[in-house]
Amino acid sequence: MSYEKSGFKKSDKAMTDFLLDEYVSLYGAGDYVIDGTAILVKHLDV
Repeated sequence: MSYEKSGFKKSDKAMTDFLLDEYVSLYGAGDYVIDGTAILVKHLDV
């Protein structure tokens, strides 16, 4: 899992701290053991 490979501890608290509440309410974070499914997208200004 990319989150863990980046050095973050896998926990519900860590993920809820990492993800914005608005994101979790729309998409969930099931890939990170929180309800729903997460697709993380990094926005790049080009």
